[in-house]
Amino acid sequence: MHLLAARLTHRITTTLGVTLTLRDVFQHPTPATLAQHIETQLRSDRPAPRRARPTLRRRTEQERSSS
Repeated sequence: MHLLAARLTHRITTTLGVTLTLRDVFQHPTPATLAQHIETQLRSDRPAPRRARPTLRRRTEQERSSS
């Protein structure tokens, strides 16, 4: 169930540009309530808070061989 919710949030973000969390999906379990939540986000003057993601880097050969 969580995987489908993650796919849904990704699809909505790429299609509509609205950032949703998995919590949003579970707090608005029907399509109608989720659509209303998305519409509220789209109409709000302030953008949805963005969560900082850590920068990923490639592991060095030494790091790969030591694990």
